[in-house]
Amino acid sequence: MWMEELSNGKFTYRERYKDPYTEKYKKVSVTLNSKSNQAKNKAQRMLNEKIEKTLNKPQKTGMRFGSLYRKWATEFPKTVKERTFKTYKYPTIKIRNYFKDDIIIDNLKKQDVKEFLEEKYYTENYSYNYVNQMRNILISMFDYSPLEMNPARGISLKRKPATFEENEQIKQKYLEHEEAEKIIAYQRDALYGKRNADLTEFMLLTGVRFGEAVSLKEKDFDGNSITVNSTLDYVSHKTSEGHQTTTKTKNSQRVVELSDRAIEIMNEIIYENSLRALTEKYSDRKFIFTTKTGNPLHITNYNHSLKITAKNIGMDKTVTSHILRHTHVSMLAELRLPLKAIMNRVGHEDSKTTENIYTHVTKGMKKELINKLNEIVPYSCPKTKNKAKTEHSNIDK
Repeated sequence: MWMEELSNGKFTYRERYKDPYTEKYKKVSVTLNSKSNQAKNKAQRMLNEKIEKTLNKPQKTGMRFGSLYRKWATEFPKTVKERTFKTYKYPTIKIRNYFKDDIIIDNLKKQDVKEFLEEKYYTENYSYNYVNQMRNILISMFDYSPLEMNPARGISLKRKPATFEENEQIKQKYLEHEEAEKIIAYQRDALYGKRNADLTEFMLLTGVRFGEAVSLKEKDFDGNSITVNSTLDYVSHKTSEGHQTTTKTKNSQRVVELSDRAIEIMNEIIYENSLRALTEKYSDRKFIFTTKTGNPLHITNYNHSLKITAKNIGMDKTVTSHILRHTHVSMLAELRLPLKAIMNRVGHEDSKTTENIYTHVTKGMKKELINKLNEIVPYSCPKTKNKAKTEHSNIDK
């Protein structure tokens, strides 16, 4: 800090600082009536405050939302699986329809992002999970901006109360025991349906995803359990290529203990594949759930098999491979296993659907428990009857 005396008898105190954005030196100044030590100390404090305020002042980036989007669309796909980024297509379109390309992002506040999310959830009635996905996309977008504060972070939406229809929809997310048995039985009777039936039963018994199941190779089965450490990428590659990639999440990598029936299915299929491998048309890459040519089963063909099966047995549920995973959750809930243990088995760190199914099934079990208790004759029943007789007799008198 240095001081300059002015012609009017006052004193100007100046200080130099380095602008971190331009790396150039700038000056600040204050003018006081005195050059005493007390005045010098006061001037130093005032100059420091000015410098600190200037350095902490948000810098205008001038970046427009369209430029931010293009930067994100170029860089972000390098950090996620290709099939994951493809699921962002339609939510991103909705985001860009709302936040126009010419918007200067410096002017966007957290309230602007919150209003967008609230409009989609409360007014346009998009699902909570879908709106949450849009929120996460916006967070990742603004992470690529030069803004010091991400306006999409720290926003939470209060869930709407579940409607009767939504509670009923939970029942549509898993199969009852009788429904599962009917599907497997029909698939086994259908032409070329045995391998589909085996896969259906195996997924019901293990809770693995379709991609995890068809990615299994003989080396992943030790006779008692399977090691799930990959999934089949049937979005970016042809299923016939058998392109394996990492599992959906880190938690998806796991060892799944098998029941006796699941072990029986694995041994039976491996034996059948060894016989098929004797033919020229079979490409033996040691996949387990394969077609007659050795290619992993295709998700489209498999789901079509489930759809036709459900229709032909008169089932009004939309049956896909994922409903089998949810059914496994409901089976484990009925066995009174803790939710944490169930989520570990199916490779979930956090899943609202899993929690909803677990809650729905366990609620039903509680009602069943009360019904069973009501059927039991109370130990005090004779005394209760005698007491009732006495009271009735007194009333007559």
